[in-house]
Amino acid sequence: MKRFLNRQWMLGMVCGLTLALLSGCVEGEVTGLAPTPMELSEQTEESLKELWENEDFLALWDSEDYARALENEELVRLWEEGDEEKLFENEEYVKLFNNEHFIKLRENEKFAHLWKSGAEDVASDLSESEEDVSADFLPLSALAISVCPPIIDEKLVFNQSSNAIKLTNRTDTKVITLHHTVGTYTTAKKLHDAHKKNKNADKKYWPGIAYHFFINKSGKVYKGREWLQNAGSTDNDAINKTSLAIAFDGDFENKILLIFKPVMSDAQRNAGIALIKCARNRYSSIKSLNKHKDVDNTKCPGQFFPFNEIKQATGPWG
Repeated sequence: MKRFLNRQWMLGMVCGLTLALLSGCVEGEVTGLAPTPMELSEQTEESLKELWENEDFLALWDSEDYARALENEELVRLWEEGDEEKLFENEEYVKLFNNEHFIKLRENEKFAHLWKSGAEDVASDLSESEEDVSADFLPLSALAISVCPPIIDEKLVFNQSSNAIKLTNRTDTKVITLHHTVGTYTTAKKLHDAHKKNKNADKKYWPGIAYHFFINKSGKVYKGREWLQNAGSTDNDAINKTSLAIAFDGDFENKILLIFKPVMSDAQRNAGIALIKCARNRYSSIKSLNKHKDVDNTKCPGQFFPFNEIKQATGPWG
């Protein structure tokens, strides 16, 4: 097993992972010590996907040590300031550092490779940063992206003609609303094209996909609307203006062949859980998780949708 070159590199790695676990980020947008956008190499993107499939990383993400650290305001402040010495004086940080899964990650060769390759990719993107980011902290930028599941951007084009509903931005984000698609679409682009054919009560066309994210049955996450845009996924205007909408591919209401209950795949469910956690890290104002039928006269997301399981895995909720 390869060892890291020196103590400073190790400290940088440790601070990087834990800060990354607390940072809200997606598609290369990172908060923390390296705020600039990044384009990662295909090799690094593949390594990030492997990390997200790593059992120790998932266990660390769901651990009580991480949950306590996330709620510790003093620890969060130290992370933001990058104060290495004081971090190790913090009891919750030490518990997280000594978490058995964290130890295994630090000893994992693939993890070490990810860290090094990520640092190389990120280095060229820090030139415009206003902050002085030392080489010891470069790796946190690459790993931070792994906090959110990989998100596929199909560069959807929305209809903004005079006969289409105008896209607008939210002023607040309070809730995440979950949906099922009923039909099977496999990609956001196919659902986007279908939604563009719909009209509202005023005979105006939908601009495109009504959701911010679409998760297919194999667990791939696709970008729909922009993070800050209003949803178009419910008939409740107040909810659309304060909600992030996530759609799960498939029909979770009707039995297959009128006999078999539909069951969400582990990959799809886990991707949804990861995405919800990612959104909560990004928006601390989110306080509740809703089913579509909580706010509309609908059966969506279906009687067999694993809502309680997903809610429990992403809680606590207010």
